[in-house]
Amino acid sequence: MKTLRLSAQQARLLSKPVAGNGGYQLLMRRLQRGLRIIVHVSDRDYERLQRYTQRYGEGGFQQRLMKIVRL
Repeated sequence: MKTLRLSAQQARLLSKPVAGNGGYQLLMRRLQRGLRIIVHVSDRDYERLQRYTQRYGEGGFQQRLMKIVRL
């Protein structure tokens, strides 16, 4: 289990509504369910955070996640 400490701005970004049902959207919803200034992230979801922010190009979700987590 990993712990991410979020600023107020990062928490606001994470709390934005998510549309769709893909893997990225499911990850965002799981993160939102545990949303506080401190987010507990499973090892599996932490690996996904790394992969989604580093390997899937530029897009709205990638940019949003990159602002939320500094990996």
